[in-house]
Amino acid sequence: MNKIVTSVCVAVCLMLVAFMPAALVAGSLEATVERQTVIDGESVLLYIEGTDLNEQPDVSILSRDFEVLDSRRSNSTIIEQGVRKSSFMIRFELLPKHLGQVEIPAFTADGEATQPIRIDVVENGTAGVEPRDKVFAEITFDNENPYVQSQVVMSLHILDDGSLATLDPQPPVIPDVQVERLPLDGQRIEKRGDVEYRVHTWRYALFPQRNGEIEIPPMKIPGSVKDPGYGGNLILRNIATRRISVRTKAASLNVKPKPAASTADWWLPVEKLQLTHKWSADIKASVVGEPLTLTVALTTQGATSNQLPEILPPKIAGLKIYPDVAELESQPNEDGLISRRTEKWSVIPLREGVLKLPPVTVKWWDTEADIERTVTLAEQELMVAAAETDATVNNAVSAAGQTSPAPDSVGPASAVADLQEVDTDIAATNSTGADNGEKTAGTVSSLDVLPARSRFWKLIALIAMAGWMGTLLLWWLRSRQRPGNMAARAKVTTDSSQRLRELKAVGNSGNASIFREALMVWAQSHWPQQTPVSPAEIGQRLGNPVLEDRLRLLDSSLYGKDSLDVPLSEIYATLSTSLAQNNRKPAENHDPLPEL
Repeated sequence: MNKIVTSVCVAVCLMLVAFMPAALVAGSLEATVERQTVIDGESVLLYIEGTDLNEQPDVSILSRDFEVLDSRRSNSTIIEQGVRKSSFMIRFELLPKHLGQVEIPAFTADGEATQPIRIDVVENGTAGVEPRDKVFAEITFDNENPYVQSQVVMSLHILDDGSLATLDPQPPVIPDVQVERLPLDGQRIEKRGDVEYRVHTWRYALFPQRNGEIEIPPMKIPGSVKDPGYGGNLILRNIATRRISVRTKAASLNVKPKPAASTADWWLPVEKLQLTHKWSADIKASVVGEPLTLTVALTTQGATSNQLPEILPPKIAGLKIYPDVAELESQPNEDGLISRRTEKWSVIPLREGVLKLPPVTVKWWDTEADIERTVTLAEQELMVAAAETDATVNNAVSAAGQTSPAPDSVGPASAVADLQEVDTDIAATNSTGADNGEKTAGTVSSLDVLPARSRFWKLIALIAMAGWMGTLLLWWLRSRQRPGNMAARAKVTTDSSQRLRELKAVGNSGNASIFREALMVWAQSHWPQQTPVSPAEIGQRLGNPVLEDRLRLLDSSLYGKDSLDVPLSEIYATLSTSLAQNNRKPAENHDPLPEL
């Protein structure tokens, strides 16, 4: 009886095992890596394989010490002799975040656990460790012992053996250092040992803001290399790539303080410096009450525009000087930053005679010669004549609007030129010089060209007939224009005239702020396609330097440090005269006159 019971129990157990669900079969979980020693910047592949597991391992802890570059998963299920077996494999491409020993933690699922794995991350060049990719980074400095606030050019060099596909360096973030990107230096070939490398160079201008030792932390540069093992498609001709990251070594700068030999109130350490100036008209023929514009430009190599000192206008008896808002600009080149500060002063003589502006001096520290230097703008002497009558002044304004060239200026394009090519003219071309003299000599009165009296009325008849024919031709041409365009032009003309009448009324009120606003509204209606951005530009477009100086003086009175009662009615009169002269020209040209 006992034998029968035993046989039945064994049979039942065998049946239970035969029909046991796959979920009850013991599972497994395993983690492996392709290698346990990697060079900094190289990735490592991690494989996690599981069999007959209902749960999935939690891999979020990997992000603590690794950057997950890529992950791929595969699943499979088979049934053998009535038993279902399922398995999965997850492949991670991991990039260690720091040097030294890094641990891949243990993973668990359904009570199964993997063993932790230790990864050794070593520097490139470690003995006995062959790099998988011949790609590495270096940094160099043109000066490792700079003065505080002086320029240091840092070069980032990426070397590769031709396998590099992409690279994306970003400007470094360095505490207590201002960083400016410089133009790319290009590529070159360099041989080290038996290997030829391509050298890619990026350049940055560093400006340390404190003295002492400043640490330059390692730069991490992401990129990719060509790797046929990562797939690709020969038909589509795309190249398989693998992501990498290269890292520079830490460095430091020993920053020196301002030297005791410096006597300047404003510390300005640069490689080169130039101080130039230019007048809008001849200062040897100035007139009481007529404003002039003096442009002073300070240009440096090896400094930012914010480092350049403000040049204050002097206070001179008999002269009223109103500074405009300074223009700051910087332009990078291969040697660093070229920066410029441009000051514009409206200078108004208040009495006749000889008036002098004292020299302007700027002290700076020559970082190449390591000495202090001084640059001086020479004394300026104005020969001022007494103001003329109103009629004579109006005639002079008319003549200036017709024959005077637009004043030269130091514009933004100057900063992109090489420092040695900066314009060093000390004064604009004299508008009453030889050119005007030639024009005057070639001008004759209308009486000299009239024919004899016997042919006088015939000539008048021919002129009248030509005018009548011209009128018919003009009417025919305008009749062919589209009505929409004609209506639009008529509307612009009407609006401009209306705004001009409003400007005149505002000018009589004496409110400079409202007058400027009304002036810009009129300019918008007069030039709807390209509206001037400032009052001074209106004078430039009308080719009248006197009007330009007065409009610049208007801005100075509103935004300068001193207040001034600007003669608004005179500005309006000069504007009206210039408009009348431009309307009489056969062809309108709003562009400023070129430099003579």
